[in-house]
Amino acid sequence: MDDKVVKSPKSNLGSDIMFGIENYNPTFYCTINEFIESNGKKLKNVIGKQIEYTMVMWEENDNEWDSDGVVVICVEGYNIEICNKNLNELSVTINEINFSSDLEAYDFEKFGKFKFEWRKDALEVLNNINGRIIKDIELIEYKFESKIKYNENDTNELGKKQTTYLLNGIGLNLDDGYISVFNSGDTNGISNDRDSNRNRYIRL
Repeated sequence: MDDKVVKSPKSNLGSDIMFGIENYNPTFYCTINEFIESNGKKLKNVIGKQIEYTMVMWEENDNEWDSDGVVVICVEGYNIEICNKNLNELSVTINEINFSSDLEAYDFEKFGKFKFEWRKDALEVLNNINGRIIKDIELIEYKFESKIKYNENDTNELGKKQTTYLLNGIGLNLDDGYISVFNSGDTNGISNDRDSNRNRYIRL
């Protein structure tokens, strides 16, 4: 299997369960080219559509947003289901999730039991996009800088700074405003602002 495309493993909750969501089978992509090849055409279908509401997974015991779970932006006729994980893996599915089905609880020996439910318009950062029109869609790459520690062909390269761009999320430019769901370190982050110093943006 191409290491740029990651099939999500099933959880131990059941053969058709991922994040406690029945029949949700996301594929995570690590590069923009792979992502666009598989998802570009279907995502263009939501351009020009109006955002109606949003849904997030809510952990009932702690009464807080589960940022590991899927963020769903619901527009006319389409549910855009977004999830980021690990360092640079992004999945976007369309209309796979049935909100009327209960979310399975997770029971961890070390951390206890986590019970989830869907919450509509639960996050302030998402509420101000309701009623907005999607004008275009962009993918986000994070500017990752490191120093070269080893180069067997050229020792003069040692210690030099190198820059790599990692797939980091998806952004929606709206008729009034902006929203992105991005990788916040193996969880989802959400923002109404673009950060051109840290990221670069590639329009679909």
